[in-house]
Amino acid sequence: MTAIDITPAGNHLYQVDISDDDGESHHELTVPDDLVERWQIDEIAMNDVVLAAVDLLVARDGRQALDERIDLADVASEDPELIERIPEHAHQRATEQSTPSNLHRNDPDEPSGDERLLEEVKQEQAEGSVSSPEDRR
Repeated sequence: MTAIDITPAGNHLYQVDISDDDGESHHELTVPDDLVERWQIDEIAMNDVVLAAVDLLVARDGRQALDERIDLADVASEDPELIERIPEHAHQRATEQSTPSNLHRNDPDEPSGDERLLEEVKQEQAEGSVSSPEDRR
């Protein structure tokens, strides 16, 4: 399994650490402004875009074949099709990883967030499994 860690290192510059069963590598990846504008990805976090780009590059070339410095402008000249796939891949990654499985409930009247937690505490207090503030005095 491949693990990719992204750390912002400047304006559209990212430190990328990739590890897999065979070892690890460290890269510096640049995302040029013109690509960001062309992609129109305002709703997608740049971290997801960089993860998607690296994920696609690793799938295409393998971790060991990646240069220490990667400029997506160069990749765009070499492989325009891969560059065009990055926004969609980033959107898929962001959607799959950020949506909690219980985000949408079937019952709109069911309490959520703090209300739900308060209801749970009240229920536990009624059952006697949690002491109320009055019991602690």
